[in-house]
Amino acid sequence: MPLEIAITRPQRWDAPFGELMTDGDVERLLRLEPFVSMDPTEFPAAVPLAGILRNDTRVVDFPDGSIVVREGDYGNSAFLVLSGRVKVVLDGLDDMLLGRPKQPKTGLLGSMLRLWKNPKLPEVRGKWCAQEATSQPDGTTSDHSAHPRIFLQDVPRLLYGSHTLSLHTGEIFGELAAMTRMPRAATVLADGDAQLLEIRWQGLRDLMRRTEALRNHIERLYRESSLRVHLRETPLLADLPELELSAVAEATVFETHGNFEWQAAFDAATKSAPADAIVNEPLIVEEGLPSDGLTLVLAGVARLSHRHGLGHRTIAYLGKGQVHGLA
Repeated sequence: MPLEIAITRPQRWDAPFGELMTDGDVERLLRLEPFVSMDPTEFPAAVPLAGILRNDTRVVDFPDGSIVVREGDYGNSAFLVLSGRVKVVLDGLDDMLLGRPKQPKTGLLGSMLRLWKNPKLPEVRGKWCAQEATSQPDGTTSDHSAHPRIFLQDVPRLLYGSHTLSLHTGEIFGELAAMTRMPRAATVLADGDAQLLEIRWQGLRDLMRRTEALRNHIERLYRESSLRVHLRETPLLADLPELELSAVAEATVFETHGNFEWQAAFDAATKSAPADAIVNEPLIVEEGLPSDGLTLVLAGVARLSHRHGLGHRTIAYLGKGQVHGLA
């Protein structure tokens, strides 16, 4: 009698991200980069590549001038440009133009009163729900979100003199904010009608975990389009001449420390002794060893500590844009 093995698929697939995704949509995606370069055998039976594309992605159409993501907002997903192009606004736009009303300043008394009015419910994030489907020429369908869209009129005039960057078919954006649960670093607009593949962060995590293709794809695009911008935003490098900045960019090495499932580790750390917490934290550089480079924090938080007795004493925390190893 053959042995039966039960395979448990991810619970998140009980509510697919793109409820209208079809086999035709999945087949179309598997013919495109970076998915065509991925080896399906690298994925476990419980979380196959086709299953991730079917359950953790959706195709969304954005008309010309519509806002895809807004600077400062939190997001759960990354985007891959399937057709058309989008424009990344690196200088930022006025909050009123982005549909974000100005918040009145709160005084000391108001801040204290707000503590008593905070809801008791745990923090949650809403899910964009696809409600409609539009047939495509190749027989596939695309989802349209019920989330209210914000459009900008006369985009060329509004962006005149702003620092912008165009992303075309095959390029990815939003992955850093999605994986780190950090605010969006820039506003992205549809530059003409654009069709995007939205990937929720769990699916993006599984894709990056199982294959080098997506990690290499994202790193290459980041080097080509965004690295110099982020280096220029770092106060230490802000006034560096362009030639020297390019040399720094060429010598930059990307590293990821820790993992994106930090909630469980954080909860466990809060219940353990403070002296034991550092044992489970990924080591980036070690005190006393020679330094072979400058570490720039792109996202997340790093702890800076000195040895003290039999343990360590925390002296600072380093966040986005801060550096270590200069001295």
